[in-house]
Amino acid sequence: MTDSLVPDPDSSRGTWTFRIEVQKLRNRLGLSQRAFADLLHYSQAQVAKVENGTAPPSLAFAASMDAATGTGEVYQDILKRMLEEEAQPEWFGPYLDLERRAVAITDYCNGFVMGMLQVEEYAEAIFRAGLPRREDVQVRALVAERMKRAEELRRPTLRSLWGIIHEGVLRTPVGGPEVMRKQIQHLLEMAERPRVTLQILPFSAGAPPSHVPFTMLAMGGRNPDIVYSESPSGGQVDYSPAAVAHAVSICDRLRMTAASEQASADIFRAMLKEHDS
Repeated sequence: MTDSLVPDPDSSRGTWTFRIEVQKLRNRLGLSQRAFADLLHYSQAQVAKVENGTAPPSLAFAASMDAATGTGEVYQDILKRMLEEEAQPEWFGPYLDLERRAVAITDYCNGFVMGMLQVEEYAEAIFRAGLPRREDVQVRALVAERMKRAEELRRPTLRSLWGIIHEGVLRTPVGGPEVMRKQIQHLLEMAERPRVTLQILPFSAGAPPSHVPFTMLAMGGRNPDIVYSESPSGGQVDYSPAAVAHAVSICDRLRMTAASEQASADIFRAMLKEHDS
């Protein structure tokens, strides 16, 4: 009989792959699904969902497998490793590699604060909104990977980070008022670093020069500069001179339209007072 099951669209690779480990263990023990469920102290229905890849396995489920077979934390480690490996989508890997080698980064955001500048609570709120069916351990893995990107700001070879943030990003209560207060405070502190420039594009500026967010990476030397953008289906890295030239032109207009560094810092401070009131 052909296995016609397909992963739940909202399931992760870890969910789909760990099912094989569950099936292998049950077959090795020579147990029916009901007997295996009794051994793990789970319902047969729950075991069936995990084996079919239609329900995400939890660390508690993996711990039950370890306890039932005396394998220490083997299955828990397998699941943790799978979740860590899937913490970033495959299409994002090439961009991360380029980001780690860039000598200058220019970012325009009109939806969310760029990942490199996010605080942990803000990142978690974004992941929970976009992936509502993920287990806590999966969300924590995603947040942990995103937090690592902030380390790039301490890299000596990164000469500058220039971010232009639409005011709407800062007015959207991602995670609630307390999270936004912490996020805005963090941006204000980042803006004080010598290699970081942050400008706010206020509502009063009217229609922005770009309706989509994007990032430009200057690679230095003979390496071509890069434009990176995202869509619901994934990310795109564009090396073409025409795309880069167009992005440079948009960035120039964004910088001219946005509030100055000092004015932007004043806006950050005013927003903090609003959250305090």
